Amino acid sequence: VTAMAKAARDNLGLSLEQFKEYDSKKTDHINRYEERLDLFADNADNYLIELSRHIDTDRGNREVNMWMQCVPSVERIGDYAMNFDELALKMSETGLKFSESAQREMDILGEAVLEIIRLTVDSIELDSESTARRIEPLEDVIDNLCDQLKLNHVSRLRQGICTLDQGFVFNDLITNYERISDHCSNIGLGLIETQSNDFDPHAYITSLKEVRHHSFDLYHEAYTHRYALPVE
Repeated sequence: VTAMAKAARDNLGLSLEQFKEYDSKKTDHINRYEERLDLFADNADNYLIELSRHIDTDRGNREVNMWMQCVPSVERIGDYAMNFDELALKMSETGLKFSESAQREMDILGEAVLEIIRLTVDSIELDSESTARRIEPLEDVIDNLCDQLKLNHVSRLRQGICTLDQGFVFNDLITNYERISDHCSNIGLGLIETQSNDFDPHAYITSLKEVRHHSFDLYHEAYTHRYALPVE
C-alpha cells in the first residue's frame, strides 16, 4: 500500500506539471504509472484477502479492514492524475488559459492538495497516528479554499474576466481536488481508528467541528496562513 500511495503521489505531481507546459512524454509516464497502480491495487487486494483468513484478533481485523478500504482510495487518487492530464491536454490543444487571478488561486489550492497527499503517504509509510491527525485540519482548509474559489470564479464571470470555457475546466479541477482531499481524509481517519480500541471516526469529525481540539486548531491555523489566497 505504501508503494501504491507513493506512485499515486508522484503521478499526481507529474500531472499537475502538465498545466505549466504540456508534454506528451509526461503523459506516457503518467499512463505507465497508472498501469502500475492498477497492478499494485490488484496485488494488494489479493494479499489482504488471503491475509484476512489468518487473522484472529480484533485489532488485526481492524487493520486488515482499514487497509482494504485504503487501497481503493489510493487507486482513486491515481485516477485523478489521469483526469488532470486530460484537462491539461484539453487546455493545451485549445489554447485555453486561466486569468492571472484564477491561476494564482489554482496554484495555491494545488500546493495544499500536494501537501495533504504527502501527509497521507507519510502516515501510511510510518504508520503514524500523529501525522494522520494533521490530515483533517488541512482537509478542512482545502474545503474552505474550494468554496472560496467557486465564489471568486462566479465573481470573475460576472465581471467578464473569465469565460464559460475557462469556468468548466476550473470547476472540474476544483471538484477533483475536493475528492482527492476527501480520500486522504478517509485514509487518515482509518489510520487513527486502528490505533484506538474505541475510536469513532464520525464522533471524531463531529467533535472537531463542535469543540475544536487544541492540536486541530494549531494545525488548522498554520495551514490557513500557509495557503491563504491573495487579497485582490
